[in-house]
Amino acid sequence: MDAWVYDVYESVTARTLRRWAQQFREEGLQGLIDKHGRRSERSYDSYFGAGSELRKVALHYLADHPDCTSTELLDELAQHVDDDALPTRRTVQRFLRKMGG
Repeated sequence: MDAWVYDVYESVTARTLRRWAQQFREEGLQGLIDKHGRRSERSYDSYFGAGSELRKVALHYLADHPDCTSTELLDELAQHVDDDALPTRRTVQRFLRKMGG
């Protein structure tokens, strides 16, 4: 990766690179415009509401990793659902806080 990328991002995960590549393939350069601050149309409860699949996966993971970070939990969730179905890191942080973490 070119060094200039690290001027903007300290680190870039493989998942982020895959997402950027997919956005570029689907929308061209327009797909790479930063959408920071745009709220998701999905609610917190649609991700982690009672009985949701993500909640079950998250609680199972937390039972074995009670001190996990939002990044670690998000990586675990990514192994169980498509990127399109993943919550934002902020939503995962809210979940962890509600669970007492």
